[in-house]
Amino acid sequence: MRVLTALILGAFAIAAPVRSATDSPPPNELEIEARIKAAQQQQQDLKAKEDQLRKELSEAKGRAFGGIKAEVSGILKYEKDHRGYFILTRAAKGDEVRVWLKPNEPQLLLQVTKLVDKEVTVTGPLHQNTKPAMILPELPAGTPPPAIPPVFDFTVGGVQPTQVPANGLYLEQFKIEESVRPVK
Repeated sequence: MRVLTALILGAFAIAAPVRSATDSPPPNELEIEARIKAAQQQQQDLKAKEDQLRKELSEAKGRAFGGIKAEVSGILKYEKDHRGYFILTRAAKGDEVRVWLKPNEPQLLLQVTKLVDKEVTVTGPLHQNTKPAMILPELPAGTPPPAIPPVFDFTVGGVQPTQVPANGLYLEQFKIEESVRPVK
């Protein structure tokens, strides 16, 4: 009898669906909609965080870091055709290199004007003009070129500071002094 009772109870155990304590009924529509809203809120939060990180990255890319400090020796020249001041250096093979000077203060510009056609030594941070060259359209013969508006806040004796050509090297916030050669 014991065997028969065990067999009958075993048959019921096999025939009855097994249900655990963690099983719950499938979610209803309201629960699913609530989950969708929660997922959408997470997406909005992640989008806001992504936007904030992109802003931080943009600001980080805008901050200067590193740099080149140069000492340039040569003859200080002035090019009248709206270019400005530069230091002319010459390599052994005769190749000339111009390093433009962009004095950013009236006192510095005045100092530069006094040293034109003299041998000088200039030290300061070296930059390169990465702006493209201004290309003027073809004008009919006899037509004067258009006036280029001034882009500087000051002049010294009616002279404006340097306009660096495209891809030109220039020094800004520099120190300049006349070079003194020993007498032989």
